[in-house]
Formats: sequence, C-alpha cells, structure tokens
Amino acid sequence: MSIYVIYPDDSNFKTLWQSFVERNNVSWRYSPERMEYEKVYCHKTLIQDCSFVIKKDDLPVAICPLFLEEQNEHHFFSSDLGYQTAPFISSCLSEKQRKKIERLCFEEIDKLAKKNGVVKCMRQIDPVIGGYSYNVLTKYGYLDASLQTVIVDLRNEIKSLWSTLRKSFKSLINNGKENFNILIMDSENPDYEIHEAYRKLHHKTSGRITRPLKTFDMQFEDLKNDRAILIGLKEKERFVAFSYFSHYQNSVYYGSSSDDPDYESKIPLEHCIIWAAIEYYKKRGFSFFEVGVQQFRTQFFDHPSQKDLNICFFKRGFGGKIIPFYRGIKYYDTEVMKQDLECNMNRLLRAHQDE
Repeated sequence: MSIYVIYPDDSNFKTLWQSFVERNNVSWRYSPERMEYEKVYCHKTLIQDCSFVIKKDDLPVAICPLFLEEQNEHHFFSSDLGYQTAPFISSCLSEKQRKKIERLCFEEIDKLAKKNGVVKCMRQIDPVIGGYSYNVLTKYGYLDASLQTVIVDLRNEIKSLWSTLRKSFKSLINNGKENFNILIMDSENPDYEIHEAYRKLHHKTSGRITRPLKTFDMQFEDLKNDRAILIGLKEKERFVAFSYFSHYQNSVYYGSSSDDPDYESKIPLEHCIIWAAIEYYKKRGFSFFEVGVQQFRTQFFDHPSQKDLNICFFKRGFGGKIIPFYRGIKYYDTEVMKQDLECNMNRLLRAHQDE
C-alpha cells in the first residue's frame, strides 16, 4: 500500500479533490466551489492554500482544507482568521485504516505548521457529516472550543416538521404568506438582476460592503449550477428581504439574510422565508437542514453579543435537534497562547461581572 500527500501545485490535485467529494457524503463546506469562495472571501489575510489530499494507491481517501493566513506578522491556519473545516476521512475505509489516515492528516498539519511558522491552528468538525461522537480534535492537542448547532431532519413528514416549530412562529409564518409574495430562485429560474437586488440589500442592511463583490457573483454561479437557492420576500413589486441557502449532496445550510432597514412591518420577515426553504428542500428529498450555530452565553473561547444570542434564539424556533459543533484550537507558540488565554479569560470575567 502506497500513501501520498497531494498539494494544490500538483496537476492532479483538483481532479482528486473532485473525485473524493463525488465518492463521499460531504457537505457544502468541502465542495471545490466553497473552497474557491473562501479564497476570495479571505483575500486580505490569505497567504497560501496549503490544503492537501491523501491518496492511497490510486484513490483519494482524505481531504483537508488548510489556509495559511497572516495578521500582525503572525501566521495562522484558519479561514478569515476563524475556524476552518477539519480533515474528512473516507467512510469507505476500515476503522483501522481510518484511524491511520486520520493520524496522518493531523501529523501533516503539524508538519506544515512548523514549516510555515504557524502560531495557531483553528479547526472545526462538520456537524452534519463529521461522524464523531466526541471532539476528536482534543486527541491531537487541540483545546476544546466547541459550540452547538441546530439540524432539522428533513426526512420527517412535513406535518411533523410543522409541529416542532415554536408555537408563536406558526401564526407569523401564515401571516407572512398572506401579506407577502415569496419568490424562490434556483437553477430553473436564475435572474441576475434579482440577485443584484439581494447584493444591494445586503450592503444596505450592513451599512457597508462586508465582503468582495466577486463573492456575490460566485454565489450566483452556485445558484445557476444547483448548489444554492435565493428566496426573496416581496411587498407588491418591492423586495423587502432575502435569504440565501447553500446545498450539496443531501444537506442544506442557511447562509445569509438581509432585510430593508427602511421598510416598516409589524410582521417579521424571515420566519416565512425559512419555512419556505424547509418546504422546498423537503420536496426535493434533501435530508438535513443546518439552521446555524447556537450560543447560549459567554464561553471561554466564544463571546457572543446580545444580538448574536437573539439570532440563536430565533433559529431554535424552527425545531430541529441541537447537536455538538466540535471545534478546537492548537497553539504552536507559547507566548501567543498565553496572550490568547489571558484575553479570553478577561473577556469571560467581564461577561460574568456584567450579568
């Protein structure tokens, strides 16, 4: 048995990565298109794509997204200086082989960290397809920084999904349906002008341009190629809200939303949009709908604002199951580790004092 590590400068890299995602049940986080999107999104901090494929004989058996980033003259393995998805090992391997390849992946990360002077590595395990019953990152020297996320199981009957909604949401969804027109745009009816309306409303909601314009065009390409949908809410001929959803293989992710800050409505706008997405993906036979990360209060490595907590409460209203979202941080520099831990401790103490 021959094992090789293949990097992006290898002419076979893209083919092997594509072959792996086609053979394995991966989520949008591992798609080649998402990887390209993140490169553009992280352009201010990204130095090099150090991602790799593990090939056993002639078959790819693992993939690992790995971006080398820089801030304040320090190097990190991260995505936009945040958590990046951990290596994914093929389920086609035996348990013994999986453990061997898993160990090889994390050894390769450590080797690349040393080579590139990395001071900190931030990893997260995909909660939909990760397949771990514990935070395996801690096995390889990572400090546990886990949160939770909400997954709606679309394999359940639509009546069951409706019954698990927060009671107050049902009337809000029905009122939304009665008072607004809901447009679902997918690969069957792509419209660039409508997508541009989403981009402009996104900027208006944020009050600034938050990411490169190219990322919106990449989102539209995903929509045209059946990797995403855009749902818009209209009052008469005016779009007042949008939400963007990514999908890949059998899972869905609630990506981003925007609503017009100048529009006044007694009816909340997002409730009927997300329910429309649940109905849409249920009809199409998708299995899992990831509503998004859950934060309940300040943790050592996580310091949500009240706005963050309100958004999490809103997302929990769509039923589903709260499951672990395993994350971890590994330090390769003790001074950076000391500064980070002190900073997080001080923020945690201030949060408790303010309660």
